[in-house]
This record gives sequence, C-alpha cells and structure tokens, in this order.
Amino acid sequence: MKKRSINIVVIVGLVLSFGGLGYGFHLEGGEISALFGVSAILIIFGGTLGSTVVMMSEEDVKSLPKTLKKVFVSEEYDYQGVIEKLTEWTTITRREGTVELESASNEEEDPFIQKGIGYILEGNEYEAIETLMNIELEAMMDRHEQGARPYEQAGGIAPTMGIIGAVMGLVVVLAGLGQSGVEELGKGISVAFLATLMGIGFANLVCLPFAENLKRKSEQEVLYKTIVIEGILGIHTGTSAMLLRRKLEAYLPEEKVTEEEPEPKADESGE
Repeated sequence: MKKRSINIVVIVGLVLSFGGLGYGFHLEGGEISALFGVSAILIIFGGTLGSTVVMMSEEDVKSLPKTLKKVFVSEEYDYQGVIEKLTEWTTITRREGTVELESASNEEEDPFIQKGIGYILEGNEYEAIETLMNIELEAMMDRHEQGARPYEQAGGIAPTMGIIGAVMGLVVVLAGLGQSGVEELGKGISVAFLATLMGIGFANLVCLPFAENLKRKSEQEVLYKTIVIEGILGIHTGTSAMLLRRKLEAYLPEEKVTEEEPEPKADESGE
C-alpha cells in the first residue's frame, strides 16, 4: 500500500537553497568560483565525514547509501486504501469466520499485514497479537532513528569543522604576515573564512534537512503501521466495519479522510 517515486520537492528545495545563496553572493559582487576552495572542501567534508563515521557502527556505515537514497524517494501511503481493506476483512470475518479471511488475504503483498492476519489465523490471544506487532513497530522506529542520527551528528560537526578550518587558515595568514602584501593578506583571510561558510552551509542546507526528511518519512510509516495494528486487532475482536472505520480514520488528518461513508451492512449495526 505504498507508492514510490522521485522526490521532486527535495531536488527543488536543494536547487532553491544553493541557487539562492549563490545568486545572492553573485549580486554582492562575489565570484562563484571563489566558493570552491579545495582546502576548505577537504577540511569540511573530510573532517565531518571522518568524525561522523567514528560515532557509527559498521552496520550504520553500510546503511548510509540506503538512507541517502531514501531522502530522494517520495513514499506515498494509501491510508484510506488500507482502511477500506481492513474494514472489508472485518465484515468477512464477522459473517463467515477466519477461514474466509485467509483466502481474502492470500494476495496481500504487505508483509506486516500478512503477519497480523497470520497471528489471527494461528489463534493467538489479543494481547499476544498486540505485543508482537508493537514490538515490530518499535524496532522499525529504532532503525529509522539510527538512520537519521548520522545526518544530525554531521549537522552538528560541520560548523565546528568550519571554525577549525578558519583558524587553520588564519594561522597560515598570520605566519606569513611580514612577507605578504595587503592584497595577499586579504585573499588569505577570505580563504580562511570560506571554511566557516562551507561548514555552516553544509550543515543547514544538507545534513539537518536530510535528517528531518528521514524523520518525516518515519512518521508516515509509523502512522500507516499503527492503523494496520488497530485494524488487525479490530478484526480479531469482531469489531463492526462502521465502528472500525471510524476508529482508524481518527488517526488520519482531516484532509485525508473521505467524506462519504458507506452505509452499514445488515449485520454491521455494532450490536
């Protein structure tokens, strides 16, 4: 119940942020080429990456390409679709029992929903199903938190690396103060502060926004799986379709709830 596509919003946001800063710098009379100092790039990106990696486990490092790719992928969850499916299944269960539920769910592609239906068909108690599914949900939340953490850490380290780069540059400038003219001195100070600019820019234009993007995607998946859990538990207890629908739709923002509500079936009075 999830559709993936290229996240144009992220690409547009990056273009606007970098483009706006670059154009603003150009309007102030700056040369864009002046923003690409090799030494500053090595200090900021090398130092930030190295320090961040030190705080990560081997598994976290291996997952970095996956989380980076996830930032640029848009994930659309069909909340209303899964609610329709769950309410339909609770109607089937109330009328014909769990045997028919098995045949109705055979074509389900979502592993999380499959597990939930499997727990019902195995005859597990309500509390056991709730515990098992919530454990999986919490484990997923922990994985997502670990995936976003390196970007937050890099966002905190990069500005500090910028200051280190600026101090290093000033050390070089001051060391050659007696041999350099005013023009050379100005260029040296400019290069020194370029590191600070790059560190702050990298943190606030890339690292921290990427971390927030991953957190938002996690919240969307948590909402989806919370709806699934409540739906599975409702099917297990034989909740009426109308009541289950209202309960599940209560989790959704108002704009995502369909205005029309199907008329209750003959046996769906909730009694």
